[in-house]
Amino acid sequence: LALCLRLCSSVCGQMSQPAWLTWMGRMIPPRIRGRYMARRAIYTTLVAVVAAFLFGYLLDKFEIRGDEAVFLPTLRQKWLLCGMIAFGGLCGVVDVLLFIRIPDVMPTVPQHKEAEHLRRGKPLGLHELLWEPLRNKEFRGYLLYATVILMGQLIAGNFFILNAQKNLALSHKQINFAFQILPALTGIAASLFIGKLLDRWGRRPMLFVCTAGTLLSVIPWFLVTEHTPGLFFWSCIPGAIAGLTWAGIMQTQINIVMRFADGDGQSRYIAAFYFLISIGGAAAAVTGGILAQSLVSMNYEHPILIGPFAWNNWHVVMGASWLLRFTALLLLFRVHDPGAYATRDMLRHIRISTVNFIGNGTISLARTFAWWRRPSSADETTPDTDDVI
Repeated sequence: LALCLRLCSSVCGQMSQPAWLTWMGRMIPPRIRGRYMARRAIYTTLVAVVAAFLFGYLLDKFEIRGDEAVFLPTLRQKWLLCGMIAFGGLCGVVDVLLFIRIPDVMPTVPQHKEAEHLRRGKPLGLHELLWEPLRNKEFRGYLLYATVILMGQLIAGNFFILNAQKNLALSHKQINFAFQILPALTGIAASLFIGKLLDRWGRRPMLFVCTAGTLLSVIPWFLVTEHTPGLFFWSCIPGAIAGLTWAGIMQTQINIVMRFADGDGQSRYIAAFYFLISIGGAAAAVTGGILAQSLVSMNYEHPILIGPFAWNNWHVVMGASWLLRFTALLLLFRVHDPGAYATRDMLRHIRISTVNFIGNGTISLARTFAWWRRPSSADETTPDTDDVI
């Protein structure tokens, strides 16, 4: 039953994606899409963080602890879970009803393919929905990149969390902070900056920087052990980097897909995009599980020993994830983004802005401290006690 509910939810979500993105693409001007979607990401992420913390607290409060703890939920937990699911469904209904107040913006000139099929009363077939978008060279280039980077994310899946829980012996609170709360907070902090960079420098340089960041977020997991000093601090670094980089990739992806929706393809490009990358993501998740299970003996009997590090099957899957992300970085050289600037120019702008921000902040703090230390005029005119005597 749980799988059926999850399947229905995913199907409905995927059905709405082409319509929603096409709709928003017509309403949001291209010159402000980056900043607009950044603000939207901030609001939605804040709500998600608060909801996750609140519902997690409620679940922990009703959890049975001690020697009598069991894995099966209690009656109160079952009612709480039912209430949470019902509340989420109610919010979804309200979300859909709120779209009634948003005007529907239709294109001034109907696309000839869609208009012709509508006049004949025939739905678009598989050829029009999939093969025609794939004829677009720019679409194929970005589709290949998006599929590979998604595979790099999903092939490791929850093995990062398993490694932190089993190998590094982190607590549940530490894992929740490192994998959920911290990435969300860093993504919120960088969203507006990412949106401004997208509108000014283009989508391709942002993808280069963020994809390289996803490579860096995997490396620390190979270099920490249970006995590493400051283990929790080093475990938070990948989460902070991942929050920044994946927020940039997701915002850039929405902007790119909306750009394809502006052309002749309309929603066909969006439907083909999400359909094809979903196939790659599902294949990667299954492959990661099979790979980890086939090397399960590395957990206890035959780990890879290199100095103080003992790598097991989860590290092998992480390595496969790193290789897929590196492949996606190479595929970016084939992605064409008209009007985008060079990546080195954007990096130079980020470096100069960062240096100026740190310098101005330091000067402001110095001035504030100097003003606080400066004696007042009353203190300057008050004679010293020794002089009076």
